[in-house]
Amino acid sequence: MGKLNNKIALVTGAGAGMGRSHAKLISSEGAHVYVTDISQTGAQETVELIRNNGDMATALTHDVSNESAWLNVLNHIDEAHGRLDILVNNAGIASWEYLETISDESWDRVFSINANGTFLGCRHAVTLLKKAAAGAAIVNIASSLSHHAIPTVSHYIATKGVVLMLTKAAAYEYARYGIRVNSVHPGIVETPMTEAALKDPAFIDMVVNTVPLSRVAKAEEISSVVLFLVSDEASFVTGADIVVDAGSSAAKG
Repeated sequence: MGKLNNKIALVTGAGAGMGRSHAKLISSEGAHVYVTDISQTGAQETVELIRNNGDMATALTHDVSNESAWLNVLNHIDEAHGRLDILVNNAGIASWEYLETISDESWDRVFSINANGTFLGCRHAVTLLKKAAAGAAIVNIASSLSHHAIPTVSHYIATKGVVLMLTKAAAYEYARYGIRVNSVHPGIVETPMTEAALKDPAFIDMVVNTVPLSRVAKAEEISSVVLFLVSDEASFVTGADIVVDAGSSAAKG
């Protein structure tokens, strides 16, 4: 306990699912977590869970695809604390469609959140991250599907490929400021976003039954890796892409 005492953290898309799990674990280690989500209700519910555990959190409404929204969130943190120690770019969406049927609107929406949202976070948060007393850290949530493909999510896969390489580029550039940047690449995780897919027998056969550990992940299993990367235990880790997929990528070569 206390790995992140007195740290200021921002976790996007933390109104439910993995983001909520990341925020809860980071706050339990002593950080004041800014929980942001496009759903104010979801963000507030996460904050209440954190505060009920005796930890510190603040809820803010945040559309990560909107540059002004990023500036508003970061200005709020700057006024309250004057710095940011941890950024977890978690917000993301998926849409289950075959490539030939993807509309321009669907393609743009997935990219605006998954790719552009991560880019905007990395670009604008660096000003506050530079002010961290010790080295700051960014973790971008990508996907094991940045390493291999499956049908029906080509636009999602493309965005996570962007996140993978953006992370490496940012790690190279931000090293001069002592800011570490890494990406986490989960396999299938039990969250509201995957709930419908996990009820589809064909999806289970295609994805879950081919995983060496033969199961999906709990959100907490991804959060433990995020915690490691934002803590001082990972002080020599930057530019890494950590795959947490129960061996799926290894099995697919």
